[in-house]
Amino acid sequence: MALNDRFAEVQRNARARMVRLRSSMIAATQVTAGQIERDLKTHAPWVDRTGNARNGLRATPAVFKATPDEFEVGIITGHSVEYGIWLEVRWNGRFAIVGPTTRAWAPRYFQRMERLLAAAARGGA
Repeated sequence: MALNDRFAEVQRNARARMVRLRSSMIAATQVTAGQIERDLKTHAPWVDRTGNARNGLRATPAVFKATPDEFEVGIITGHSVEYGIWLEVRWNGRFAIVGPTTRAWAPRYFQRMERLLAAAARGGA
C-alpha cells in the first residue's frame, strides 16, 4: 500500500471514529436529559394546583457547537411556566427543583461523557 493510500485510510478511520463519538455523546445526552426530566417531575416538592408547573419542567438535550474542530453538547433545564422562577428562589428555595436536580445530575453526566471519551481513546465509542 502506498504511503498516500495509507494516509487517506487513517484519515477516513479518524473521521469515522469522530462521527461515532459524536453520535454516542448525543445519545448519552438524550438519555440523561430524559432521566433528569423524569426526576424533575417526580420530585418537585410542591403540591400541584393545576399541574402546569410540574408538566412544564424540562430537561432538553442540546448541541451547542458542532464544527470540524469543536463539539459541545449539554442539557438545558428549566421551567416553561412564567412563575417557575419564583418556585426556585422564593421562600429560601423551599420549592426549588431545577437547581438541586441539575447539581445532583451534573457529576453523573460528566462521568458518562468521560467514559465515552475514554472508550474512544481505546478505539471504541
